[in-house]
Amino acid sequence: GVYAARTGEPIDPDIRSRARVFRSYIDRDLTNPNLRQTDVARQFGVSDRYVRAALREAGISYSRYVLDQRLKKSRQLLRDPELRSSTITEISFRAGFNSASHFGRAFKERYGISPRVFRRGH
Repeated sequence: GVYAARTGEPIDPDIRSRARVFRSYIDRDLTNPNLRQTDVARQFGVSDRYVRAALREAGISYSRYVLDQRLKKSRQLLRDPELRSSTITEISFRAGFNSASHFGRAFKERYGISPRVFRRGH
């Protein structure tokens, strides 16, 4: 078989499609603040290293992907008229963050405004 130069592990020709499967699984369980890369690996019977390699092959790290998806989800929730009475903290937890302060910092870093200001604009 073909082996990766650095790790000596076999190169899976289907690694990109596996990355899509991993991302779909993450998307479905995104609101679980305790979702870890090892959980994804265990779910599919592969190693942690394989999950990392598949996502890297798709151009993203596990933590970056999860953060990106949670931030997108939080934007949707902040825009949702049915959630107007929910606090920013409640919204952050619904998006899968386990810390409102981490959510606020990440949101502002990504979008340049606080979640509260973003919500007021929508």
